[in-house]
Amino acid sequence: MARPLASFHLVVTIAVLLTVLGLVMVLSSSSVGAVVSVGSAYGLFTSQLVFAAIGMVIFYIALQIPVRLLRKYSFVAFAASVAALVLALIPGIGTLSQGTRGWFVVFGVSLQPSEVAKITLALWGAHLL
Repeated sequence: MARPLASFHLVVTIAVLLTVLGLVMVLSSSSVGAVVSVGSAYGLFTSQLVFAAIGMVIFYIALQIPVRLLRKYSFVAFAASVAALVLALIPGIGTLSQGTRGWFVVFGVSLQPSEVAKITLALWGAHLL
């Protein structure tokens, strides 16, 4: 732990291990239901694996962004995410899904602005601290 990047590598390793464990749990819990509904035990697992891979690529891209740039635009991103939260509540803009209106559908993909707001709040809070 005396090396400068030891804590960074530890956090990344733990995140990867938790992701792999989560994928194993998804496979374990959804395989029987997927065989009945889709015909393959790997239906939901495959989609989760694709999203995990996309997340890893986005994570790598985010690591390349300079901290100075993140700090500069942290409040702007937070304000935009709060505006998206408000827009999701407006009928006609936000989509009603399972009884709640907190989603956007963009090009056939459902997006939940509260997930983006969590990240931007953490960035802005880290900038303040």
